[in-house]
Amino acid sequence: MDLNQLKSFVAVAHQQNLTKAAETLHLSQPAVSAQIKALEKNLDVQLFDRNAQGMSLTSAGKVLLPRAETMLQQMHHLDSFAQSIKNDFHLQSKVGIIQMLPVPFLTECVGILQTEFPHIHQSFSLGLSGIILNQVKQRELTGGFFVGDNPYRNVHTVDIMPLKFEVVMAQKWLGHFENNQKAMQQLPWISLSAFSALTRFTQKIWRQWKVTPTTALQCDDMYALLNLVEAGHGVALLPSHYLDVHAQRDAIVRLPEIQLTEMLSFIYAIDLEQDPIIEAWKHTLAKVTQRIEQM
Repeated sequence: MDLNQLKSFVAVAHQQNLTKAAETLHLSQPAVSAQIKALEKNLDVQLFDRNAQGMSLTSAGKVLLPRAETMLQQMHHLDSFAQSIKNDFHLQSKVGIIQMLPVPFLTECVGILQTEFPHIHQSFSLGLSGIILNQVKQRELTGGFFVGDNPYRNVHTVDIMPLKFEVVMAQKWLGHFENNQKAMQQLPWISLSAFSALTRFTQKIWRQWKVTPTTALQCDDMYALLNLVEAGHGVALLPSHYLDVHAQRDAIVRLPEIQLTEMLSFIYAIDLEQDPIIEAWKHTLAKVTQRIEQM
């Protein structure tokens, strides 16, 4: 049974006139007439008596009318309920996060998002900066966190805070290290994959020192990388805030002469500028960064 046929049936039953019923339904009179005939054919029963005064319900029509009204009312309630579900839960945010993202910063962002934007479901996927950048560019992610320079015009960047990076080595190496180009050239480095921001920053340091040292190992996990440094398997570049929390002070040496600063940013496709999810994230990031600046 077609709901549009039921709507036409109820409208004609109330108006007792095809033309008036068509006006209330914003349909043509022939369309309403066709729906009534189709309903009568489907039910194999006559629902209206046609006369010069208009249309009146037959006995069968009188029995059907209250049930048809109840069904349409239930459909209206169902439509309203479905709309409320859509308004509450239809927004899905998928954001890429990087291992060097300060955990307290992310935690504070999530707290604000859940409090002020509970209708947006948040999901996070861990990845390397370069991969997240490409996924944001291709709209596989709503947005993401990124460190360094963004090369794409169609990806917008919201600066958050500068992050400092330091070169670290095992404590036992300190007596053999001299702060000069030759020593930098001879040091075995632990690198990350080409998609990691740390790889780009390490290469930037090498260019500054005009060296091309050998790579002893490759490791894409910062925690494991730090353990390898502490064990004396090589030197590496790591975020200062990460070292503050995780490094064993008596196991490594942080070299203050060899460091750099890069900007932590939130990135998203530029055509999502007015997207409500991006608006929520921009509001949240502004709130958290303002609090950090006031500290």
